[in-house]
Amino acid sequence: MTHLLKRPGRPSRRLAAAAAGVGLVLGLGVSQSSAEPGKYPPHPDAPGQGLPHPGGLGVSGNWISPQAASANYLSKAKQWTRTTTLQFAAYKPISTSQNDPTCRRITEVPGASSIRRWEATAALVNTTASPDAANRYGESAEFTASTVAFGAIPVEATVALVQPRDDAGVVLPVELRQSTGNFCPGQGPIPTRPAGRPGSANAYREPAEVSGPVAVQVRKLTVDGVDINLAARCESQQTQLELTSERWTRWQPEDTPERYQPVSGSVTPERIYQTELYSVEAGGLLFGDLDIPAFSGCATSTGDDLSNLLTAAVSGPGNRVETRAQGLPDTDEDLGDIDTLPKVCPFTGNCELYFTEPAPFPDGEPEG
Repeated sequence: MTHLLKRPGRPSRRLAAAAAGVGLVLGLGVSQSSAEPGKYPPHPDAPGQGLPHPGGLGVSGNWISPQAASANYLSKAKQWTRTTTLQFAAYKPISTSQNDPTCRRITEVPGASSIRRWEATAALVNTTASPDAANRYGESAEFTASTVAFGAIPVEATVALVQPRDDAGVVLPVELRQSTGNFCPGQGPIPTRPAGRPGSANAYREPAEVSGPVAVQVRKLTVDGVDINLAARCESQQTQLELTSERWTRWQPEDTPERYQPVSGSVTPERIYQTELYSVEAGGLLFGDLDIPAFSGCATSTGDDLSNLLTAAVSGPGNRVETRAQGLPDTDEDLGDIDTLPKVCPFTGNCELYFTEPAPFPDGEPEG
């Protein structure tokens, strides 16, 4: 067995590198939440798996299988890192609409003449688990994240992203909301149509709101080729993932860059990677800043505790998360019995990989 030697009261360089390496990995997500009552029942067609079932509350909708890839910036380390492609099982209720020719009753978007409200819930899918496995939903497949600590020491961590479960064992899903519609004449951030611009309606798309607890579990950690032998689950205190997107209106200035134009027509992974916008229908860029709390339980089998090192190395505000996600398009299919899962991926097997290339790293440090 390899032991980690250190001077009394001073962590070894390998332990410090391990702390820095785990910190870079934990920059990929957020902490483990404690169990709490959930608002969704378990899906009866996935017994013992804890798949949240919004349809069980009488909400009609359809299941979709979007994928996402993420690039994340750890502010203290001044380094970008990324996740593997993540698979989700998402439930999208039928959208609701409201028209108001008086332009006064749609309070969440002042000056709007119409609004269409979209919602969705999403659970991670473990693509290495069988479709009927207890851990099929609520966690990702394990993946390896690599970095270099102190500019010289290679660090590799085997991790999985995990969504907490409520006290009934149901996954606490990520929730998404976004609204679209039209402004009344003379209303909105650009109230007058620029000369030569197409479209008589001043359409808008509000920023998306994405929130939910997500954990990172470090399953294995090696530093300079040596297994650190983590003996306990290493995690931070509870926090919440909050993502949003850019606001869009049709009457933008003519010189608006292409990346700030909505994704339409044939949607491709390349187009999703290029755009700075997000829409429920087509996908795009979701972003936010994550506060990483203090860590605990990061002990090795030899009794060394990395918790304080991790806290000093990575805990703090301003950790940028940039996620490129597929959209949740409408379907014309018969929704059928809401208590029966569709006989398609990811419920019967794995979906074909959509993002075959990793998410691109943004240029330089995040702004702000």
